[in-house]
Amino acid sequence: MRSRIPLLLAVLAAACLRSGDAEADPLPAAVVELVKGGSVSSIQDLQFLLFSESIEVEPDSHHDNDTSNRLPRSLLDAQPAQQAICKVRTEVIEVTRSMLDRSNANFLLWPPCVEVQRCSGCCNTKSLQCVPVLTHTRYLQVMKIQYVNKRPLYDKAVVAVLDHVECRCQPAPRPPQRRKSSGHKQEGRERFGKPRPKDELHRRDQLKHNQRISLEDLLSHTLLKTCIKDTVHP
Repeated sequence: MRSRIPLLLAVLAAACLRSGDAEADPLPAAVVELVKGGSVSSIQDLQFLLFSESIEVEPDSHHDNDTSNRLPRSLLDAQPAQQAICKVRTEVIEVTRSMLDRSNANFLLWPPCVEVQRCSGCCNTKSLQCVPVLTHTRYLQVMKIQYVNKRPLYDKAVVAVLDHVECRCQPAPRPPQRRKSSGHKQEGRERFGKPRPKDELHRRDQLKHNQRISLEDLLSHTLLKTCIKDTVHP
């Protein structure tokens, strides 16, 4: 048994040398005592002992790794967040053909994009929005490229862009509310027709009155002729 102790200690030393520096990671005193006391009598016992100790240590090390991945090492490494206030900032917009000619699409403009000044940022409440209160129209000279007979023709052109000069947080416009009564009014108009002016109503009443008088006169004249005929030819 004692002849195996140097062999086991040698195996332990070799394992420590492979895993790291022998001076930095010395053999644990408890393991050395187990080998000397005879509790470890074979390589298999030594492997089982090392494996059981690694299982006991692994959950803590795994937890430490997860914690280090989720959280920064120190709050000093994280910069304090700053609110993006409402102000004028530089943005990039596309130079489109509609800026020059909406009816023609047989040309190109260069450069394809330019920088403009636009309002952006957030306000203190959701009921407010960052909007421009002062704007300025700026004119830019661009290159207009056309293809005629498969050959490019270059010409200079001027396009206008809008720059925001001053921004302010103002209440957001409310969406227009639907009027429920408008639908009923429209339905009533379609059902009963459009309202007629008083003159038209008076004219219609007068026409009906004249038609009634004409009809009465016609009936009276017809009856009179019938009576006369009966009297002359009994």
